[in-house]
Amino acid sequence: MKQISYFLSLSLLLLSSCRECPKKEPESFTKRAEISIGLDKYVILISPGDTKAHREALKKATLLAKSKGFRYFKILNTKDISVSNAGVVMERDIAHQNVKLGYLSKKNVEDAYQMTVRMYNKKPFFGDVVDVYRYARYLELNQ
Repeated sequence: MKQISYFLSLSLLLLSSCRECPKKEPESFTKRAEISIGLDKYVILISPGDTKAHREALKKATLLAKSKGFRYFKILNTKDISVSNAGVVMERDIAHQNVKLGYLSKKNVEDAYQMTVRMYNKKPFFGDVVDVYRYARYLELNQ
């Protein structure tokens, strides 16, 4: 009986201590620059997250859509994030606050830019989409 109560108290302590921990993504962003989150949805990560990151993410989304056989893609959302060397992804403000408080070392956290896109074979009726072939031609002309 004492062992059961010891096990329950230890389990409760472990669960409560990790309640505020940042969650690790199922597949670390540090392994690949694009991750499939569905049949036609991808998360693209560009590091470092500077002013050129959005253009680089568009280029990567174009090449990815072309390689997967899609004609169009739509940007669902973008955000600035931070990735620790352990592969933990967190909002940039939270990461910088943890560095400021001394929980994380600045050298262990890298700023990045995240873009989530949905890809289409046919042009949808709603919203703005990027034509993969037109944008690829634009990229070729401007290199």
